[in-house]
Amino acid sequence: MLRYLSSTSLLVASSAPRIGASFAESDDIRLAGDRTNAANANVDYRPDAGIWGPLAAKLKTFVKLDVNEVEMLEGFCRNSRSYEANHNLIQEGSNPGCIFIVLSGLAYRFKLLPGGHRQILGYLVPGDICDLSFTILDRADHNVSVLVPSRIAKFPLRKFVDSVATSVSVTRGLQLSAHLDTVIMREWLLNTGQSKAEQKLSHFLCEMAARLKKVGKISEDGWFDFPVNQVMLADTIGLTTVHINRTLQRLRRDGVILLDRRRLNILDMRRLCATANFEGQYLNSLDLVS
Repeated sequence: MLRYLSSTSLLVASSAPRIGASFAESDDIRLAGDRTNAANANVDYRPDAGIWGPLAAKLKTFVKLDVNEVEMLEGFCRNSRSYEANHNLIQEGSNPGCIFIVLSGLAYRFKLLPGGHRQILGYLVPGDICDLSFTILDRADHNVSVLVPSRIAKFPLRKFVDSVATSVSVTRGLQLSAHLDTVIMREWLLNTGQSKAEQKLSHFLCEMAARLKKVGKISEDGWFDFPVNQVMLADTIGLTTVHINRTLQRLRRDGVILLDRRRLNILDMRRLCATANFEGQYLNSLDLVS
């Protein structure tokens, strides 16, 4: 499996939607369960009717998938259950023996530092696999927890590895998915290391909005769930909660964002992107294909 998911030669198919400063264009697929409660959504994927599960929908943006490949991906997601907020899916140092796929809700990666401090390493939206590194590592090198009530699929690791090895397209899609995680991490390192407080926070808000829009989680009037509190924001972008609070208040006062009961609406996306120096091209799957 190492040669399938770790290869540096990323071979992909030719068509994928773009995400730029204006974020994603409409796809020709729908995600099952979008209009239902995240934790209680009934999984009813019907690719023949244009209704795809989150994992197949994500990989479809990278590669062309035939019916058998879609069925394989949907099979990975059939054994799922609901988890309450703050449930720890993966503990650092453990051997999960399986992969976890986010079907609805939100999860996050993190490491605990000496003294109890936490550094958040990334957020997982529907369609994301918690970590493909488990296919080549014996132990988890970080923790993964559920942020809000979520539905998560669980699939045996060895069976996953054997199944993926039978499909070049699925292998390519997973390569690109893992590569995109690395690209996002590089942007995070650059953002936290070089930017000022308002730029750091603005960049994170732009990125999350782009990713959530891609998976259909932003309403027509622009609102989306944003359960990341100020402590988590501080642990994500390397600021104090005082800086986070002041920056959020400034963005609200200037009419750039609205925050209401853990929901966010970006009123002036152009201005927020300009503040963040955010173009979103690193999220653009077309930039990864030849």
